[in-house]
Amino acid sequence: MNAINVENLKKSYDGQTNALNNISLSIPKGEIFGFLGPNGSGKTTTVRILNGILSKTSGHAEILGIPVGENNLEIHRLCGVMTESSSCYENLTAAQNLMFFGRMHGIEEKALKERTDFILKRLELFDVKDKKVKSFSTGMRKRVSLALALVHNPQILFLDEPTSGLTRKMR
Repeated sequence: MNAINVENLKKSYDGQTNALNNISLSIPKGEIFGFLGPNGSGKTTTVRILNGILSKTSGHAEILGIPVGENNLEIHRLCGVMTESSSCYENLTAAQNLMFFGRMHGIEEKALKERTDFILKRLELFDVKDKKVKSFSTGMRKRVSLALALVHNPQILFLDEPTSGLTRKMR
């Protein structure tokens, strides 16, 4: 089974502006795949459709065999998503953000604490884990957003503009 299957995916805004026009692709499990293209070429639109955030105009898409649009809660459970804009709560600390999102995914408290510490160390945020995100630089906020996408150990990870705002070392 492929991780992602897409057949003739279309997205039209207002019936005239085509954001996607007959996109088809198959991505095997374990493969790293990237969309490259200029602004406005449909990269983010495709990711949003695959995550059930945006509806398609026509075509078919599956995530791990689950048709997109039929069981988006299960797709959200299986996928981690890091969007271009920060998805964390700025008045919470980095650790509180991960614990909050981990609880939403139903992770047991002890395992969640261990996972939170592991991810924060790996992303070089452990030393600031108890500081509020609103005090962080853009790059640090990006790393917290990445941590949130990873906290539930997803089978598929969608990264939308993951390196913008990051230092060369963190890229």
